[in-house]
Amino acid sequence: MKNTTNKNYNKKAKIADWVFGGTVMTVTLLVVPLVFGFMALWDGFSSVAQTGFFAGAEAFGQRFLFGVIFAGTWSTIGFLALVRTERFSRYARIFGMYPRVKISQIEKEMNKPLKSVSADLNAMKSLGYFPNMSFDLVHKEVVFSENTQPLPQIGDEALTVFEEKRGFPFFSIIAAGVTAGAFSPAKTDIPALILAVLFGIGAFFLVLKFFPAPVSFVRVARQSSRANSKKPTATGNADLDSTLTAIYENKSELVRLSQSIASSKIRTPLKEILRVLDEIAGQIKESPDKVKCLRQFVNYYLPTTVSFLQTYEELETKPDKGENINAALKKIEDVAASMIDVFKREYDDLFSDIEMDVSAEVAVMQALIKESKDIL
Repeated sequence: MKNTTNKNYNKKAKIADWVFGGTVMTVTLLVVPLVFGFMALWDGFSSVAQTGFFAGAEAFGQRFLFGVIFAGTWSTIGFLALVRTERFSRYARIFGMYPRVKISQIEKEMNKPLKSVSADLNAMKSLGYFPNMSFDLVHKEVVFSENTQPLPQIGDEALTVFEEKRGFPFFSIIAAGVTAGAFSPAKTDIPALILAVLFGIGAFFLVLKFFPAPVSFVRVARQSSRANSKKPTATGNADLDSTLTAIYENKSELVRLSQSIASSKIRTPLKEILRVLDEIAGQIKESPDKVKCLRQFVNYYLPTTVSFLQTYEELETKPDKGENINAALKKIEDVAASMIDVFKREYDDLFSDIEMDVSAEVAVMQALIKESKDIL
């Protein structure tokens, strides 16, 4: 790897982290002791005046303990914000000037597991350290320029893909709880309690801005086209067999495309299209007489969808994407998103006769109810 900082590195994001971390550390170490010292003395003397020395000592101790917890939590948050700036700088040096970098190589260089590395990568992207950073979850790469071909697969990399796993914003939840608790009144005081809750909410969103909810990658084994699309057995019904065969052949290609195309703008709707396609196949197996409703779908919509996505697959791998290629990719992405509605509509149309039967039965029932009311 080159030891040159990546040109996409945004120093403003680093400065923002330094300002946040430095401010939090300064306020925590200088202001918080004074504030909570005063609050502890106030609670202590107030309780002594009202209920005696021991109650006052207890109130003082509770407020002092809350102050220690509050200071410890926020100083830790500020310290982590300062420390990670150097860690993220190390990532920048690992990236070098390359347009694509293998995530496995980053794991090796950082000597960290995939979960930690991927969480850092997503945090850097969210915080703006690398505004042009994207992820190729099929080829398992960090991408800085989409006008490049994926790097060669290493070992058994081709057998897996990455999926995103979202976590909880633990830092924000802890900061909110500690802050609200630290400023909560010793006794029932509604205005002070509302203020404490507002402090907690403010702490939640402030920390969430600088420590977004973690997003990590997990390796998932690729599923073969055969496993996802079992060849249908002959039923003896010529129309049904030809329809199921067409669905099988097109689905096999759609599964292959879902494993080959890197863009989530295609993979996400394609996953839903495959699910609805399974529902359609299952329904016509149960009701073969409904095959006639799928002629336009099988002869036009389905093969056209496959054709669009094959074109997308071809264009996506072009090393130099100009205005025309990017425009074509954008149009196909828009079509893929809208095709989900077409597939769902075709599935819903298979139940049109049931809707008519139900409507007829409801009409008869309503007539009987009306007749019974007239008799009464």
